Amino acid sequence: MVPVNLRTPDEVAAPDNRLFLTRIDLPGSTMPVGRRLARTRAVTPALKSAEHRTVLRAALTRLPRRLFERFVAAGTVPGRLTVCASYLVVRRRLHYGEAPVHRFDPIICCPPGVPMAVAAISYGDTTSACFRIDQALPDADSLPAHWRQALADLAATAPPATGSDPAPAGHTPAGRATPVVRALVTWLAQRSTAAGARRR
Repeated sequence: MVPVNLRTPDEVAAPDNRLFLTRIDLPGSTMPVGRRLARTRAVTPALKSAEHRTVLRAALTRLPRRLFERFVAAGTVPGRLTVCASYLVVRRRLHYGEAPVHRFDPIICCPPGVPMAVAAISYGDTTSACFRIDQALPDADSLPAHWRQALADLAATAPPATGSDPAPAGHTPAGRATPVVRALVTWLAQRSTAAGARRR
């Protein structure tokens, strides 16, 4: 599950979160880390597309609360071993008053039914990550070693090709909506405007 930013241009400075947790299926197992990253990049552009974000915003604002809660709960049942992951790139140098900001340390929690959550922030030439792991997860204590090994494997691979950096600020790569999003679009399209107004 990854948070998708749903802010509109006029909400850039608004307080609170404007996001939707959506599920994507990523490759894993014994696949080399470089190939996993390449395949991950291949399945995530749809999350950044304007079409996808418009649909998710409609779901957030137009679905009846009970149906919305069921929709979210379906993706986080314990049997699916859902992992929440959030990654933020801070592209501008920041200051706190006159003092420059040198580093970020992210903090994240495990939502109910989620055995592991990861947050990472890239700022300057440093990426910091925070893990929260439910100790009930089998072999949970082995995950830090897997993380260190993945970093070592990544460092041993060739550097990424030019142009493979994260999309610049404001860029929303084109991408087709996922099947779940297309189904949600269909459902929302069938709801009348009057019914939507009554729910508000």
